[in-house]
Parts: sequence; C-alpha cells; structure tokens
Amino acid sequence: MAGLITDTTPVLVGTGVVEQRDGSREPLALMEDALRRAGAPELLRRIERILIPRGRWKYRDPGRAIADAVGATGAYTVLTQIGILQSTLIGEACAQIAAGDLTVAAVVGGEAGDRLRAARKAGGKPVDTVIEEPADEVRRAEHELFHEAETAVGLRDAVDFYALLESAYTSAAGRTVDQGRDEIARIYRRFSEIAADNPYAWRREALRESPPTEASIRDGSPMIAFPYNRSHVSSWSVDQASALVFCAAGTARELGIPESGWIFPVVNAESNHMMQLCTRPELDRCPGAEVSGKAAFEHAGIGPDDLDLVELYSCFPVAVQAYARELGIDLGRDLTVTGGMPYAGGPFNSYVLQATCRMAELLRERGGTGAVTTVSGVLTKQAVTLWSTEPGPRPFADIDVTAEVAAKTQPRKAREDFSGPGTVVAVTVLHTSDPPRVVALVEDDSGVRGFGHSERPEVVADVERRTWVGRAVVIEAGGEIAWPAG
Repeated sequence: MAGLITDTTPVLVGTGVVEQRDGSREPLALMEDALRRAGAPELLRRIERILIPRGRWKYRDPGRAIADAVGATGAYTVLTQIGILQSTLIGEACAQIAAGDLTVAAVVGGEAGDRLRAARKAGGKPVDTVIEEPADEVRRAEHELFHEAETAVGLRDAVDFYALLESAYTSAAGRTVDQGRDEIARIYRRFSEIAADNPYAWRREALRESPPTEASIRDGSPMIAFPYNRSHVSSWSVDQASALVFCAAGTARELGIPESGWIFPVVNAESNHMMQLCTRPELDRCPGAEVSGKAAFEHAGIGPDDLDLVELYSCFPVAVQAYARELGIDLGRDLTVTGGMPYAGGPFNSYVLQATCRMAELLRERGGTGAVTTVSGVLTKQAVTLWSTEPGPRPFADIDVTAEVAAKTQPRKAREDFSGPGTVVAVTVLHTSDPPRVVALVEDDSGVRGFGHSERPEVVADVERRTWVGRAVVIEAGGEIAWPAG
C-alpha cells in the first residue's frame, strides 16, 4: 500500500494516553494532560477543531477549556452525545483536513470512572469543574435504541442484550452451549495476556490457564447475564484519557514533525443504520460490519489477511466474534492490540481513541497496516478504520454505507403482548435478577416476535445446559414460558 502524499494528506502525528490510580484528578484534567502528551506546544496552539465524545461527566463544552489551556484559543469545539460512533469524529477530522478545510485537529476523550466509583462508595460525589456554556456544535443520535417489548420484559443493561446476541451467534456457529463458553474463554484469556504487555492497560495480570474441558473462565467472577461473567464485560470504572492530533502533511512538514512518526488514516467506513435488537432479521449477523469492512478494504486495495494488527471492539464477546466473521478475520489470530475492554479498560465513550493510540504506537514500532473497529449501542452502529505507516493508494475517504445497510435489512415486527407457540431466536438468563430470570426472544410462524420469561429453577438450569435457539416453545398469556418446553 503506497500512494502519493500531498500537502492536504491527513496524518496522525501525535497520540497521548493518561491513566491515574489515585482519583486525584477529574476527567477534564486527564483529557487536557492526554492532549499535552500528544504534541509539542507549537502544534497544539495550531489546533483549529477539537472533537470530544460525551462521557459520564457533565461538562457542556470540555473542548473549550482544553483548547484554551493549550493555547488553541480560536478552536471550534464539537461535543457528540452518546450513540454517535467514536470513529465518526476521527473520520470527520481527517476528511476536513483532506478537503483543505483544516490543517490541525484533535480528537480527545476520557473518563474518571474509578474516581466516581470510589466517591460513591464513600457516600459522596466528586467535585468537578462546572462548564455551563455549550460547545460550538453539539450532536445527538437519532432514533430509539430499545423496543418497548424489550423494556417490558426487563431487559435493561447492555450485557442483557449482548448475551441474547451471543446465544444466536453460538447456535449459528454450530456450537453447543459449553463449546460457546469455551471459545469465549479462549479468546478472552488471550486478551488478558495482551493486556499484561500493554503499559496502558488497567488490569495487567493474565488469567490463569484452565483445563480445555472447563466451560468458562473460572476466576471467581460472578455471572451477570448467561453466558457472561464479569471477566467478559467492559471495565468502565477506569480513570483513562486519550488524545489524537491530526495534521495536514504540509503543516506537519512546516512544523518539523518527522515523517518517521506519521501514521496515515487510509479510510473510515461506517454504518449508522439503527435497528432494535428484537426486530433484526438475523441476530447472529452484523451486516453493518460486513458492508463497512468491504468498503474499507476495497478503498485500501487490501483484504483482511493483509492486516498486520487488528483491534476488534470488545465490549462483549459476541461483538468480537461477529465482527471477525463479517470481516473475514480468523478468530485464531490476535484480535486486539490493547488487551480488550475488560482488561485494558473501557472508558465509557472513548475506548476507540485509547485503542487507536495503542495501534499507532505499535505501527510505529513494527510498520504495516492495522484495523480498528467501532461499535455504538447494542452492536447497532458499526465502523472500520484502517491505519498504515504508508499512505493509501487513494486519498483518505470517510465512507457512509448507512443506506446500503438499510436496504439489506428489513426489520421483523415485534409485540409487547406476545403469546402462543413460536421458535426461540435468542435466550439468556439474567443473574442480576433475584431469582435469576430466563428471557427468550421468540418468533411465530407469521414472523412476528415477542418475549417470554421464566424464573423456574428447572428452566434456568435447562437454558444454561443445552441449546434453546431453534427450540419450539409456547408463551402463555402474561409472557410465562410454558414448561416443559417442546
């Protein structure tokens, strides 16, 4: 992969990563520190646009405070709300540089979730800087993320939804329940080993080995939503921040930034098509990832086997596995450069920035091409961004495949008051309920879907022992799963 470099070719010239363990600083301070680490003062003063994904904090315009602190007093500030892909900010910054509309831009994000957790545990709350003035531009996601039928059956947390998707993926892959858990254990044990070698990882202790017949990671982690325990979910109570600084190549040369440290954004392709989980025609598939990946690889003139490094979004195991399948990436290779969100840490809405910093660092060391994927919602929106130590064969492109994905996916109908016979499409056990509660998504012969539930111990035990996806069941009035099932 080698192309021409023009004065407006976007290049990633600076990365900064910060973490703290003592809870002494608020998110704003961590983000400012990350940006300072990403570039020399003369570079940071040239920032014309600063983009920040919304965190758990309440600042209305953190970008203004950070830009002023580094001397970029004229910078335009953008704040994107939850539900907008983190890669959107990267793609936009690079596209505007490529178009000649910007010369220097920064994308910054961060959290102090551990600080927040510690304060709440002590019965208080941390004191943060109050920023009341809004950003120059605030963007919000459109459409509802959840269906009323999902809310009515008690699905609440992200882990609940992803566990449903996991059951559909495991069944489609031809694995038994235990085989699916073994595969998760294998992938995530390797993640923990990679995190142990990542100097920025929150948890740097590799999981111990377990017998191959053991059907999960046995490290004492409590089950949350079957088959996921706490070792499988994103660790969002972390104090981490990161920053990316992009330049036009001509500006980078003017500032004397060595070309040996440049990383080229080759392409960002993303789907913003939203479809609620219970209405998706195939819960084991992720068409947005497939179409985004195809567009990205075609633009770069490479295939998945040409990637030297891969970072698959790892909020939950099914996101990793589904992305790998849709992109044509072998599950046997290393699928993360950070160690993944459970171990490296998953700052609430800025992990992709953290992962991109690590990707850039490793590419500088080793050379080659890497892919970073992004997810928003319940595997709802998807993106693939390709990075390289060489310029791409074509100018950078920010490709929106939303319309193509929408045309490929016709939603199913779902009802809140579903009852009668049907076939299980997805199932999990919510262990956050007391007692544990089975939730199953069912589809009848006419293609209409709805949910059934049960708290009977024998139903819980059966779901966790054998495959229920594809099984015939009857949902009684009120939503109870009739037992014994078919």
